Amino acid sequence: MVKSQDYSKFVKFDAVKLLSTFFGVGYLPYFPGTWASLAGIGLYFLLRNSPIIYGCVAVVVLVVGFLTSAKAEEKFGKKDSCFIVIDEVAAILILFIFVPKGLFFVILAFLVFRTFDIIKPYPIKKIENFSGSWGIMFDDIIACFYTIGFIRLVNIFIGR
Repeated sequence: MVKSQDYSKFVKFDAVKLLSTFFGVGYLPYFPGTWASLAGIGLYFLLRNSPIIYGCVAVVVLVVGFLTSAKAEEKFGKKDSCFIVIDEVAAILILFIFVPKGLFFVILAFLVFRTFDIIKPYPIKKIENFSGSWGIMFDDIIACFYTIGFIRLVNIFIGR
């Protein structure tokens, strides 16, 4: 018979892993960063009609990302582990503060952001090499700003 105290190792709560994986989204198979970006879009659709709440949530996710990602990196034992996805969620939330409303722009921004985040054009690749939370968070934030610039150009060309 197994004693109840033996189960403690299986039910150990780890706030750093919970938050850095954005409540487990980072554990999803195949492209966890994409799943996390989609989770961020879900938050956008849920909160878009409450800009103050949306902005507060974006700031909280960003701050929590900076506070947890370096510790999560240590816990997972790998630099910028694929399980750490709070950086994608934070970047997507920031991105949609600046993206025009409409499904076209949401889809375009998602696709462009994921492309920049994956291919890491200059200087994103260099920024990713920064140590700890800085490298984990800032490469996605820069990809977010590249995406904002791209969306602005598209907006100019389509005359909006």
